[in-house]
Amino acid sequence: MISWLPDDSAYQADRIGGIEYKGWTYERYLGMALVNLAMSSGYAFRMAHSDPKKHRPQAPKYLKGPKEAAADSAKKMSPEDVARNEANEAAFLAKARQAGAFDNVNEGGDSDG
Repeated sequence: MISWLPDDSAYQADRIGGIEYKGWTYERYLGMALVNLAMSSGYAFRMAHSDPKKHRPQAPKYLKGPKEAAADSAKKMSPEDVARNEANEAAFLAKARQAGAFDNVNEGGDSDG
């Protein structure tokens, strides 16, 4: 049954790499790539048709996917923030295990039942 979950589900996001991937489907990646391509093409056109003696056009700010956005936010975090987040996550998982949240989870992987 898990294999039938949609691409933008929390399970699929966790399987791919983390919660920052939630909501990212193939269509969203394709849309981001198309927007970035359009910005890149427009920038190349402006560069080719601008006067080299005058101000150069500003490079576009491309859209970022979840991997790049997570890397950017990690760069902004201090080591103390990272340690605090890891401790909070470990405490949350410990409480969830005590509450039995993972009792029905198959340790071996997917179960198509």
